[in-house]
Amino acid sequence: MMTLGQNHRNLYLITIAVFLCLFAAGCTTTSKVPATYWSTLATRIEPGDKVTITKSDGQEVKFKVTEVNNQGITGDGQYVAYADMREVLLTEYDSEKTTELVIGVAGTAAVGYFVIREFAKTLQSIPAY
Repeated sequence: MMTLGQNHRNLYLITIAVFLCLFAAGCTTTSKVPATYWSTLATRIEPGDKVTITKSDGQEVKFKVTEVNNQGITGDGQYVAYADMREVLLTEYDSEKTTELVIGVAGTAAVGYFVIREFAKTLQSIPAY
């Protein structure tokens, strides 16, 4: 049988696990970049970005970008010329959203921790019958 202190610790660990899941989800955004505007692609996509490219023949390729030049995009040993692209989905890291999420979740976790701790103290002070 778990004691009140063990339940309290388990709730805290669950809160941290939820925080980590939210943190991972909030770090990135995915946007569709029209493949008809090559100059837009060249300015929006940077090394380190993750892309999903639908080629003109319908084949879909996913990779982490290592190089962007005037002719196409290279990453993970693959090269796709702009002329062969139908659609590009760009996954970008959003540091502002991530920072806001971390502060919000950490604050909520801290408040939750103190509320649970005070509730546990209250339960311990109730006499058993």
